[in-house]
Amino acid sequence: MTEMEKANKLPVNLEALRWLKEAGQKPDHSILHSTQLMEWALDSGEYEPRDDLRWPIMDSLETLKGADPQKAMDYLTLTDSGDVGISRKELSQAETPEEAAAMLIECLHSKLQATVSGYPRPPQVPLSL
Repeated sequence: MTEMEKANKLPVNLEALRWLKEAGQKPDHSILHSTQLMEWALDSGEYEPRDDLRWPIMDSLETLKGADPQKAMDYLTLTDSGDVGISRKELSQAETPEEAAAMLIECLHSKLQATVSGYPRPPQVPLSL
């Protein structure tokens, strides 16, 4: 079993998988189900963050997609110390796939606020322009 397969068996990803299927999305098993659900909501316009948050959230989502799957899930989910995160129980209380995706995105945003100094930062303009 690959690291991605193991991570996608975690409770939050199993719940995200349920919501992906309910939204009519084909699960992509090469990425975390939770990141796929967030990406679907952002790309389809089902979730619209504030203008100043769109780039930092999208950039952070890409970083999560490229990270070690277990580390990405450790970042998103609740810890024993009570850090900001999300649990399967919370995600299961959503009423629609859009609401579940919004919960994940808002969790990511909260986690970034708590752990990244200066978040949200505006995108850097390349100096070579």
